[in-house]
Amino acid sequence: AVAPIAVRQPTAFAQWLIGAGMLLVPLDEVAVIGDTGDPGTEALLGVVRSGYRPWQVVACTNDEVASVIPLLHDRPRRDGSATAYVCHRFTCRLPVTDAAALRAQLQGG
Repeated sequence: AVAPIAVRQPTAFAQWLIGAGMLLVPLDEVAVIGDTGDPGTEALLGVVRSGYRPWQVVACTNDEVASVIPLLHDRPRRDGSATAYVCHRFTCRLPVTDAAALRAQLQGG
């Protein structure tokens, strides 16, 4: 049904496919709270930067209270450590401070 449109507007059709994909695939939203340069923060960011995850949004801050990004609001550090929150369709898993635990959450574990 969309073949004639795809032929006439190939660039627009590619964007349409991206939009359709976003409706079909759950988006991972990852909030990382921690100081840039801190080894714990860098370990968590290393996990979210590794691999191919086209349906992932990442936001990072050292001050979740002052951030203008809603994904980062009300996400405190756990025990003073860098902390990551993984959310799917507005439901978040338990926060983690360990890179291996974050990797497991992103792999569906």
